[in-house]
Amino acid sequence: MRRRELITFHGAAAIWPFAAQAQQGGKVHRVALITTMAPFRPAFIDPMAKAFVESLMAFGYVPENLVLERRSVEGKFERVPQIVRELASLKVDVIVTVTNAMTRAVKEATQTIPIVMLGVNPVEEGLIHSLARPGGNVTGVTPDAGLEAFGKWVELLKEIIPGMSHIAVLESKAEALSESRQSAEITATVAQQLGVKFLLAQHESLDYADAFALIVRERPDALVISPSA
Repeated sequence: MRRRELITFHGAAAIWPFAAQAQQGGKVHRVALITTMAPFRPAFIDPMAKAFVESLMAFGYVPENLVLERRSVEGKFERVPQIVRELASLKVDVIVTVTNAMTRAVKEATQTIPIVMLGVNPVEEGLIHSLARPGGNVTGVTPDAGLEAFGKWVELLKEIIPGMSHIAVLESKAEALSESRQSAEITATVAQQLGVKFLLAQHESLDYADAFALIVRERPDALVISPSA
């Protein structure tokens, strides 16, 4: 396990201290990034770590105010408790994980350090209670937002358009996935709770004419598009 790493980003002209001594003056944030890759690769070679650091820099986190503690289990998840204990002794502010298995292992090792994860189906996997209210010490992002995302879209639209009174959902009649039907039902339920009129505009395969005509005629304030092949 590498204890210290100094890297130079091409084009960024920045030397980044990994697990380096904290800079003097001002708040220094200590972020831990745990990956599963083996063998451990320098961050300027590892595309995920490089993108992560460059994104932090874009938000104003630079060597003067951020120390990145980077670790790799190198495929051996039994090492996670040891790594987490070490990170806890370093008083990291947050631990970033990149797989469900990694998140679960870190979560079992600490209930106090905040964890930001990248995972799939985190609710079904038992990593969080819900997308809206994760609970515990885990939060993060997922490419699969689940059905409750449709209700969240309506809530966000209501925040963007406070005077919204009418919303339409566009979906395919031929959609065989039950998820499409459930998404429309969830959207309708949340719209009703917010006092917003709900319109379902269905289309035949790739023929959108009637659905578009209905939307134009009813003039909703916003449109949600249901997933469809």
